[in-house]
Amino acid sequence: MKLRFALIAVAATTVAALQVIDVTSAKADGAMAVGKCENIGWATHRDIRVARRNALAACRKDGDTTCKIVATTVDACAAIAISGTKCGSRGWGTGPTQKKAEAVALENCARYGGKECTVRKWVCS
Repeated sequence: MKLRFALIAVAATTVAALQVIDVTSAKADGAMAVGKCENIGWATHRDIRVARRNALAACRKDGDTTCKIVATTVDACAAIAISGTKCGSRGWGTGPTQKKAEAVALENCARYGGKECTVRKWVCS
């Protein structure tokens, strides 16, 4: 009887503890902003609006007012590739994995005239 009571008490405590844990706080959404040349900002946060705001702030840190959000992610990844030359062609992309997002970014960089494009930044949520 005591063992049965102990098992019930443990089960009840476990259920109560699980209701207190906020599992949504572990999830993060991502955003990427791009400005002139190689100005890039990226951020993750559980609130996509905060991620977007932080990505823009990171891009604008050197005074670049041209920064714009080019990608947001929810359970996905985004990447940006830039051509080897200063202020060269750029391309960005999203995908379910970092590898896929990078491949799309490299493809888009080349599509817009990039030569020897390389991935400069990526973000996954």
